[in-house]
This record gives sequence, structure tokens and C-alpha cells, in this order.
Amino acid sequence: MPAAAVLLALSATAGAAQGTSEERAACIPDAFRLCSSAIPDADRVIACLKVERVKLSPACRTVMRKNGSI
Repeated sequence: MPAAAVLLALSATAGAAQGTSEERAACIPDAFRLCSSAIPDADRVIACLKVERVKLSPACRTVMRKNGSI
């Protein structure tokens, strides 16, 4: 799935939509790496990233914490 589709999926959530495109982009690699089976369902991607929070990259973890997702 193209990165643009993941970006759109992540930006569709309330928490991620508040972030900048750079903040959303920080989690795209983690979404592909950890949660590819949940793509393109934004709610499932966010839920998966929460479950996999210990495996998140530092950048994505920071964004998720900032947005109150974890």
C-alpha cells in the first residue's frame, strides 16, 4: 500500500489529525512494519500501534504520546 494511503488513514483519526504532516509521517514506517494487516482502516492502525507501543520508533512514540494515543 502506498505511503500516501497510510498517511491518509492516520490523519483520519482524531488524535493524529491534530498533528502536523511531519508528526503523522513519523508513524508511517511503524504502521507498515507493525500493523500492515490493519491498513487502510485508521482505527485499526491506531489500535495496533497502541498495542505495539513498546516496538514503536522513538519518533512515532513521541507523536503518539503527544496526541494522547498512548
